[in-house]
Amino acid sequence: MAWIKRNLFFLLSLVAGLALTGYCGYLFIGVDLSNNKTLNTDFQTSQNQFNQLQRKPVYPSDEHVQQAKAGLSQVQEFEDQLHKAFAPWASFPKEDEKGFSAYLEDTIVDLKTKATNASVGMPETIAFGFTDQRGKLRYPLESIDPWMQQLTEIKALIDILLKAKINSLAYFRRVAVSSNDLFLNPNDTFPASMVITPSQTRTPYKMEFRCFSRELAAVMDGLARSSNCFVVKNVVVMPAGMKLPEAAPPEPEPAAPALAAPPSRRERAAQAPVVTEGMNGMQRAAALRAARAAQTAGAPAPAKTGTPSGPTAPVTALREQLLYITLSVEAVKFK
Repeated sequence: MAWIKRNLFFLLSLVAGLALTGYCGYLFIGVDLSNNKTLNTDFQTSQNQFNQLQRKPVYPSDEHVQQAKAGLSQVQEFEDQLHKAFAPWASFPKEDEKGFSAYLEDTIVDLKTKATNASVGMPETIAFGFTDQRGKLRYPLESIDPWMQQLTEIKALIDILLKAKINSLAYFRRVAVSSNDLFLNPNDTFPASMVITPSQTRTPYKMEFRCFSRELAAVMDGLARSSNCFVVKNVVVMPAGMKLPEAAPPEPEPAAPALAAPPSRRERAAQAPVVTEGMNGMQRAAALRAARAAQTAGAPAPAKTGTPSGPTAPVTALREQLLYITLSVEAVKFK
């Protein structure tokens, strides 16, 4: 006991150390064992699921493969029908730099000439999206074929507009199909891009023109009946800001002046002055009565009241207004 009293602090430190060591051992060993048990349970569960999957038949089964093949054949059949409904685009010649420059100028001049013959107005500076490519001597060879394809599609669209007899074409915009399409002229492009998929290529275009509702219907009908595939994405219709002169109502012709009829015997008698000089009283009274009777017999008939009938102004049943159309179209090329 004396030793314990002398070494009480040492003994307490020893007991505290042993307690801490036991606690740490519990944390490092007991908790790890518990975690190991949990992980072992999860592993056994996953192992059982894996074994069950291995014992199941192979997936996808033959039935699923046959269904996928049938669906693929239906898609191919639908695509073949689309190819039959829409003829392929016209082939364009293979041109070099000089040939493309001449082909571009000839195409622009030809489209403007056709517009003039069809009485369709166009700006003198319109180049159908190729303003920056005109007049150059050098062109990247890899850009010529995409540009030639675009010119083929543009000619088809302009042909539809001309056949519809629109009033005038204001702008024709295209999108970039090459890294060399910089579009220094903002009137040649709009915010869109070409879409390329394994089965088709869609090239957007935007046209702004003036016409009446009848011509707009003809444009839509021409796009629907075209041998090529065009998809209308957006149509914006607004007044063109131009008022047509209204026909003035016809003015009534002035009535011809009526010829005055000669006065009758009674009127002449009523208008003649009454002479009573040299008459006695009875004669004068008889003359005045005769004059009053003549005036009463020659008095005009009272005017009839009511609304006089006459020509009325024509009523406008339908007033056609010039429209400004913004039409967004995609030209679809199947592969």
